[in-house]
Amino acid sequence: MMKNSSLILEKFKEQGVRINSISHSIFGILTSPICSDEKVSKKPLVVLIPAISGTRIGPQRIFVEIARDVATLGYSCYRMDMAAAGDAMEYSSYESENNQEHPLILWYKGYLDAVTSYFSKGDYSYRDYIFLSISLGCEPVLKYAVDNSYTQVIFLSPTYMDYVEKKTVNKRNVRSYYYKLFNKETWIKLIHFQLNWKNIFRNIIPKRKKFISKRKPLFESINIKPQVFSIFGELDKEFEDSKTYWNKLVESNVLSGFEYKLVKGSDHNFFGYQFKKDLKLALKHWLTSS
Repeated sequence: MMKNSSLILEKFKEQGVRINSISHSIFGILTSPICSDEKVSKKPLVVLIPAISGTRIGPQRIFVEIARDVATLGYSCYRMDMAAAGDAMEYSSYESENNQEHPLILWYKGYLDAVTSYFSKGDYSYRDYIFLSISLGCEPVLKYAVDNSYTQVIFLSPTYMDYVEKKTVNKRNVRSYYYKLFNKETWIKLIHFQLNWKNIFRNIIPKRKKFISKRKPLFESINIKPQVFSIFGELDKEFEDSKTYWNKLVESNVLSGFEYKLVKGSDHNFFGYQFKKDLKLALKHWLTSS
C-alpha cells in the first residue's frame, strides 16, 4: 500500500502512512472516523504498538479490529509495524553510549519518538496520545509514557520483564540460551504460542553484568503519572505476577492508577472470536467512561 492510498468505508477511513526518520522507515495504517465533529478532532491519537518484532495486524488481526472499533467512538488509530516484521526498517543500533538504558527500552523509544514527532505537526498536529501495547511490549511503552508525561496507557496481557530489574545471566549458560534461540522446536512452539513469553526472553537474551550494574533505575520520580488500564485473560499465567508488579508501581508513585478487566475463559493470547469480542467491549467501555 502506498503512502497516499486509502480505504473509505461507512464509519471510518484507512490510509497507509510511512514515517521516515534518520534511524527508521516505519509503515503503518491510520484509521480515522468519518466525522467533522470538533470534539473528535481534539481526541488523542491511539497508537497500537506490537510486542517485540510484531506487525500492524496484531495476533488474530486484533489491532485491525481495535482500530476500526474505536474509530466508531471518534478516535483515530495508528497501528504500525516494527522491524524485523512487516514493512518497517531501521538503520541504527540501540545500544546507549553510557549503558544506562536497556537496548529494548531504547528500541521502543526510537519508534515512538518518530511516530509522535510525525503526528504532532503538519496536517495532523495531535497534542496527546494513548499508547496501547500487548504482552512484552507493555513495559517499554510504559517507560516511554512516563518519561514523556503521557497519561493514558492501555495494556493487553501485560508482561513485565524481569531482566529490567537488575538480574544478570550466568555466562556459563550462554551457550544453552543460543541453543534455545535457534532450536527448531522452540520456533514451532512460538508459532503456536505454547511457551511462556516472559521466560523465553528472560532466558534467551544474555545480558552483560557491566551493562546491568551501570544502568539507571527504570522508573524515576515524576510529576505527571500515567493511568494504566489492562485487559487480561482469566487463565493467563502471567496475571497474578503482572498485577502485583503494576500495583507496586502505583504504591511507589510511578502510576496514578492501575485498573484491569478479566476476559472470562481466555488465556494470554485471546485466541477465539468470543474472547476478542469481550476484549473489545472492555476497551470501548473504558474509552467512553474515562
